[in-house]
Amino acid sequence: MKETIAAITTIADAKSKMMKQRPINYLMQAMFGGHIIGFGILLIVTIGGIFDPLGVPSMKVVQGLAFGVALSMVMMAGANLFTGDNLVLTISTLEKKSTPLEMISIWIFSYLGNFFGSLFAARRCFVLLCRTCHWRYGCLYREDGNSQDDCRICGAFMPRYFM
Repeated sequence: MKETIAAITTIADAKSKMMKQRPINYLMQAMFGGHIIGFGILLIVTIGGIFDPLGVPSMKVVQGLAFGVALSMVMMAGANLFTGDNLVLTISTLEKKSTPLEMISIWIFSYLGNFFGSLFAARRCFVLLCRTCHWRYGCLYREDGNSQDDCRICGAFMPRYFM
């Protein structure tokens, strides 16, 4: 148990040093983690949309495997997730190896990075789907089919903020 706590405090020390020396890099790693998890969630929703109407009984298992793949990709990429930072910094702070201020600053950067990374993943998916919908096949959600602005899903919101 003591070896595990020592390993976790070593990881927390490395995170604290990175946060002090290169906070933008830390934020980018957190954004990358959120981006990967965002695409993992989009994959899970897609799997559910395909398997649920078919009545596949193992849909939840396949969705769980897809999320496991997303978490593995985060680990292999060396990105940061808020949940992991909670574990590492809480133990390090309780062991008096880091200060509460360091813990809170890392939590804030990690949370904001994950949030904006996942928003960026959602934005990329939304833009891709709307471009495909409008410019290749014609919008499936248009009320009268005349223009992109008539789309009930994208409407005027899409061109102004995402295009």
